[in-house]
Amino acid sequence: QTVQKQTFPTTDARVISPAVIAENDNTDGVRIAIIALAVGASLGLVAALFFERMDRSVRTGWQLRAATGVQTIGLLPAPISAAHSRHNRLGQGKQPVNLGSNQFRVVGTAYGAVLSDALSPYTEAMRRIKVAVDAVAPNTKIPILGFISVDNIACRSTVAANYAELLAMGGQRTLLVDLDMRGANLSAALTPKAPAGLANFMAPGKTDDIQSIFWTDQSTGLDFLPARGIHGWAAANGMSPDPARMMRTMAKLAVHYDYIVLDCAPLSTSADAAELAHMVSGFILVSEWGKTSSDAVAKYTSESGIPFQKLLGSVIGDVNVAKYARYESV
Repeated sequence: QTVQKQTFPTTDARVISPAVIAENDNTDGVRIAIIALAVGASLGLVAALFFERMDRSVRTGWQLRAATGVQTIGLLPAPISAAHSRHNRLGQGKQPVNLGSNQFRVVGTAYGAVLSDALSPYTEAMRRIKVAVDAVAPNTKIPILGFISVDNIACRSTVAANYAELLAMGGQRTLLVDLDMRGANLSAALTPKAPAGLANFMAPGKTDDIQSIFWTDQSTGLDFLPARGIHGWAAANGMSPDPARMMRTMAKLAVHYDYIVLDCAPLSTSADAAELAHMVSGFILVSEWGKTSSDAVAKYTSESGIPFQKLLGSVIGDVNVAKYARYESV
């Protein structure tokens, strides 16, 4: 026994009372967890609202209406699956094809989205734009419509090209003109091999023979006038069109076309649109969803020099439809 006590020592602890089930549950832990969850959710909501407030990019039609003072007549999802870069290239998807003999084809590209699927949401949105334009300018015999933007965004050129293709697809004699001498989005995308364009035609000493620089879409018969050759003299010396000569040129072209669609230079870097406003029936302002600043839209549209009555409406391009529902019901 003495050996056992030495091998298995005992403790001084003893049972005061037997364990029993508590009469009242202690809910302090649950209560604290609920309070912490509520506080965390509230802080998260406040942070989200703060960052949303700081985000001044155009995401809804009412934002664009507030910035421009005109109606938003179209919400255009990104055409096909092509992603636009900041400048003028299709980041993914097919490129327009040059066929030689001053012909090109845009079917299957973002610039021909209305041709690829006549029932797509993008095509339907383009039709709504046409209906809205026809409603605000019903008495214009030869509609000359200009597409403008605050900065150099690819979706402005994409919208202009698809609008022109929609008209041509309907049997209208349509001319698409790239007036962005600096960016030349459409010229680089549709006719990268064109040796010359409007800038070359406007150069000192050039003749009035403009027919030699026209290109035609093989699928619809749409005629296209590039801004300039992408390589050579015009590429290094982009110039603004002379208003007087441009007026004479448009007067001659109007005899041969039912519609003329202009892809204009950005308002933030050029006064071309304002200089040509007297000969244009109206303008459509294009903003890129989630990127174009609403403050910049308000600033440059008010300071552009374009008469307010010439601004027929505005559209938002490259809309992310899935995310758009968070901001406004489509």
